[in-house]
Amino acid sequence: MSYALTTIWHERKRFLPGIIAYKLYPNLERPDHSYILLVKTLVPQGLRGLILAAIAAALMSHLSSMINSTSTMPASVVSAAAR
Repeated sequence: MSYALTTIWHERKRFLPGIIAYKLYPNLERPDHSYILLVKTLVPQGLRGLILAAIAAALMSHLSSMINSTSTMPASVVSAAAR
């Protein structure tokens, strides 16, 4: 039971910034910029850099994983053909 509640809470956290932005800024021109707008208006200046650094780190990690996965297939095909 606690695993299900934890999973539901973690899933709800993902949508929470979008819901907050929708309520605070109902006539937002670009809804895809809602997270950045929330960070600019609600987060103190010192934490903004930390949040943007975390976003950049997550993006670089994701790209690194994609490149690693993409390079694995051709490498395994070449090594199998060389045997």
